[in-house]
Amino acid sequence: MSRSAVKILNLRANRLVTATLVSGVSIREAQIAQMHWSRALQKYLEAIPKEKWPEHGGWDWEAKHKKYGRLAAYRFYGVECANKMQGMLLLSTLLRTSRIDKKKQIVYGVYLASAPWNLRLLTDAPEYSLVGSVLVATAIQASHDEGCEGRISLHALEQSEGFYKSCGMKDLGVDEEHENRLKYFEMTTKAAKIFLTGK
Repeated sequence: MSRSAVKILNLRANRLVTATLVSGVSIREAQIAQMHWSRALQKYLEAIPKEKWPEHGGWDWEAKHKKYGRLAAYRFYGVECANKMQGMLLLSTLLRTSRIDKKKQIVYGVYLASAPWNLRLLTDAPEYSLVGSVLVATAIQASHDEGCEGRISLHALEQSEGFYKSCGMKDLGVDEEHENRLKYFEMTTKAAKIFLTGK
């Protein structure tokens, strides 16, 4: 496990603050995060209609860690700030073939989510922004580490499609072979560079 400093936006103070990127989230950290997230989510859901509930509201990060945490090809990342996990990512480094360039390989984002209190879907006053962007950048860096030159892929929940498009990922349409028939997205090396550097 390693920790490094990253910047996220404290929306209530309207300023960038230092957070910690945790590479190799432990089962204990996943348990604590799941506890915090579940309690917060339950409070929000009581106040909003069901059609506005987040699609990933049922994800259990403790269960995911128990399933994938000991497998060498899977990595858990988290963004921690104010003593709470603000977002988490499960990444697979079991390389796949890119659907954009079949001569290239790509890493795969299995799950990515921000904490409930950061979701505009749930609250008009979210606490932090840029958490998802930090996790996308983390996936890009992991792709470089694996020799995939920044290429990443994932299946996106409908509520998240706009975010991934804003990151520069290409929508390749509904994956008929996916169990939930989600849309499949890829980020090219060029798009990854633009995302990280702005040019």
